[in-house]
Amino acid sequence: MVRDVVIWYLLRVIHRRGNTGTRFTQSRRLTMNAIPTVLLVRPIGQSKRLLSEIEAAFGSSVSAVISPIMRIEPVAAEYDLASFDAVILTSVNAVRNAPKLNRKRVYCVGNRTRIAATRAGGEVFWTAENAEQLVQRLLTERPPGRLIHIRGKQQVIDVANLLTSSGLDTVSVVVYDQVEEPLGGAAKALLMGEMPAILPLYSPRTAYLLGKAIEGPLTNVHVISISPAVDTIWQEVTGAKSEVCDVADGAEMVDRIVRRLMA
Repeated sequence: MVRDVVIWYLLRVIHRRGNTGTRFTQSRRLTMNAIPTVLLVRPIGQSKRLLSEIEAAFGSSVSAVISPIMRIEPVAAEYDLASFDAVILTSVNAVRNAPKLNRKRVYCVGNRTRIAATRAGGEVFWTAENAEQLVQRLLTERPPGRLIHIRGKQQVIDVANLLTSSGLDTVSVVVYDQVEEPLGGAAKALLMGEMPAILPLYSPRTAYLLGKAIEGPLTNVHVISISPAVDTIWQEVTGAKSEVCDVADGAEMVDRIVRRLMA
């Protein structure tokens, strides 16, 4: 697998139009260009989609380095979704690795998860901003029946345990893992280089893995965390603060990236 995908767009006024594939080219950095390069470290598919959203909001092509710090691996799990009354989904990857929801009642974290769950056939009752808010709301509303939390191997808080210990019968099922990938050479050069860069962070695990991979202070990198939980891990690992989104939402992250590009 190619570890590092480098995208350098030199003519920013030219939009990509209906390409049958994404064209990746590499060129020399131009020191007179003050517009930052965006470093995207999410899994490859999510990074490509994020880059398209950034470019659409920015209004032209954007210089970017795509270097996933982890990949998503499915995990075999045996469970009967029909035996549960409602489903808890805290990530898009959980939806992608779960069976069809077949009009199940669904509680989500994040707008993207809500959209994915709806497309998978679920009936989303409401969406929380983070796992902590989801747990608190479920404990307040106390929905009837058995709940199942379909999730990844790593989690910020143990949702099922917190709910079960408070009287809500909840089962936790792991359907995917986030496997660490080495940070590519181009990404390291960008992080430690002299050109300005923007680094969006979407999860505590990403913040932890990337923080471990960094070899020194980031003097020219502006880090944006999607939530306080991500910022906390980033500070613990690197000792540096980041800009934090007011709402843990993909749209706000894109907006903050674009504002930084225009600064």
